[in-house]
Amino acid sequence: MKSEPKKYDKKPLTDAEIKSFKPKEKPYKKSDSLGLYLLIHPNGSKYWRLKYKIYGKEKVYAIGKYPLVGLSDARRARYEAKKLINDGIDPTDARKSEYKRLEQIHSNTFEKVALRWHEKMAQTKWKESNAKDILRVMKRDLLPFLGKMPVQKITPLRLEKVLQKIEKRGALELLRKQRQRCFQIFKFAIKEGLCEINPAATLEFPRATKKYFNCIDIEELPKLLKDINNFEGDVVIKYAIQLIMLTALRTEEHRHMQWSWIDFDDETLTVPANRLKWWRKFKDPKRVHIVPLPKQAIKILRQLQEINGQYKHVFASPIKPQQCISNNAMLYNLYRMGYHNRHTIHAMRSLFSTLCNTKGFNKDHIESALTHTVDDTRHDYNKSIYLPQRRRIMRWYADKLDNLTKEPEIIPINRVNKKTS
Repeated sequence: MKSEPKKYDKKPLTDAEIKSFKPKEKPYKKSDSLGLYLLIHPNGSKYWRLKYKIYGKEKVYAIGKYPLVGLSDARRARYEAKKLINDGIDPTDARKSEYKRLEQIHSNTFEKVALRWHEKMAQTKWKESNAKDILRVMKRDLLPFLGKMPVQKITPLRLEKVLQKIEKRGALELLRKQRQRCFQIFKFAIKEGLCEINPAATLEFPRATKKYFNCIDIEELPKLLKDINNFEGDVVIKYAIQLIMLTALRTEEHRHMQWSWIDFDDETLTVPANRLKWWRKFKDPKRVHIVPLPKQAIKILRQLQEINGQYKHVFASPIKPQQCISNNAMLYNLYRMGYHNRHTIHAMRSLFSTLCNTKGFNKDHIESALTHTVDDTRHDYNKSIYLPQRRRIMRWYADKLDNLTKEPEIIPINRVNKKTS
């Protein structure tokens, strides 16, 4: 009678057995179950491996090193790998994809993502000066505390603690801007698939009270004009302050003024669209701003031409003539005249608005002179909008400033008596 073959009776490994395995001259295997085995090297190191078959091909999946990966952990890893194989997924390929994903997460730190966002915005949205300022405050307030962290690891609580540092300084308007920038950075990261939530979305902080520029009362305007006319500092700065009063331009538009913008024959100044505040919104090179120049402005420009006519900028810097005067050049000299915390260069526009509105000029004409968009729903912007009306306003305004500096005529009493006798 033919005897039955012996059944294969292999028992799974135990921790005691694993510890007892000694190294040999060549690597050898000790099987556990369901394709899991322990590979023992001649140097005594032991590694878990899983033998599997997928798409008709036999492969080996590396699970980890014993004892860092214990017996129960190895079996759990085998179970997870078997689940993937059953779904038609190669566990080795899945691990490579996961490594790549984790590498991407940890390599995309807040600093790297923020700088990519900043570069994109600088190319498409911001003026160069704005881009520099935004980068400077980001490097001061955000990057030292968040820069090395992966964007996916930054929680709302972590971001809140960083922004609270700005709140404690009392810089509430800056806090609002920095929170908004963080929101945009994380929005950018989500779009690139680097994180799933925006931690800035739910954060709320106290709002800053709207701060207005210091401005003198209209009754003090004659004294301001006389102080400017009697100023004994840099003559280019003096002319710059006098001229900004006559043009009602913003400081950035004014100090970058170039000779090529001026048409002496037509008595106009044309500010290019990319120098205007609304450039960020419209990006339309046709949206220039034309400023009618009264005779008083033409006179100042002719005087400046004798000083800086050889340079590109009307207000060329005395230190670097290829550049214009600095952002605070006019303001600091105004402070020297005694107007610190009382008046600013930007407030010249408020004086212009107050005088012209008091006179009763059309509000749309005044707003147009101040380069405020009158109505975004109107048809294509006309670069000569209200030009004849604004020319009359600017002439009246310049004459009004002249009259305010004139001393009142003092009539002797004997002249009065002669007239009445």
